[in-house]
Amino acid sequence: MNRIGKGNNMRKYLASIFLIIICLISTNVYAECSYAEIVEVNRDASYVTAGYAYAYDEKGNVIGFELTLYNLTEQMYVKLDSVEMPPAITAIDYKPETSTKLITYNDTYLGIYRLQTSDLKRIIKYTFNVYSLSSYTGCSRKLKTINVIKPKRNEFSNLDICKHREVINYFYCKRWTSQEFNKDTTEIEKSIRKRLKEIQGQTTTAGHASLSKRAMNEVDNRLKMILIASIVAFVCLFVILICTVRISYNNKNTI
Repeated sequence: MNRIGKGNNMRKYLASIFLIIICLISTNVYAECSYAEIVEVNRDASYVTAGYAYAYDEKGNVIGFELTLYNLTEQMYVKLDSVEMPPAITAIDYKPETSTKLITYNDTYLGIYRLQTSDLKRIIKYTFNVYSLSSYTGCSRKLKTINVIKPKRNEFSNLDICKHREVINYFYCKRWTSQEFNKDTTEIEKSIRKRLKEIQGQTTTAGHASLSKRAMNEVDNRLKMILIASIVAFVCLFVILICTVRISYNNKNTI
């Protein structure tokens, strides 16, 4: 009897699991988008883009950034996650600041959404997760992800060595940076100085090569002039010789 009871309980347990699986499968099938819906929302989502631009004051100084999301439609919404990129040196209890915001078509102006920030000291990664809106399409699915990294002011760009025009665009000297440097000022200045010497050496070598080429061109020009002068002199001598022969011949015939 105990074995029979245990057998019945096992069958009931398996039957329950089977029903749960069937329910889950049916739920997922119901939530799936049709092929036509997938084509439509993916086509619209392909036009959704995002980026950032500098914000300036009246004197032309950068005072912040403006992030812009383009071409959002009524069939979509966006989950915007912003995460502070950790600095090169962090404390043990460091926790980056994060935030999440939902953006719908009603939050936009004709599908364009703008977000402004005056933060110039932190690198922040903005992730735009674009979804289809089930109230329009009958299903909801993730369509695409757009990552935008807002840079910060590069403190090393103020080093005196960065004032040399040869290294202004060297990544340690650029005014804005999207990466943290895990080096101290001494190491970075050393790297910049090394790069400066390399560029100056390349410039000097190029200058010497230019001078050598110029000298060779001058030699070639001189040789050409000498050759042309020789040809002209030869022709003149030949003409004089012909004229002398003719004069001598005419004199003989006259006598």
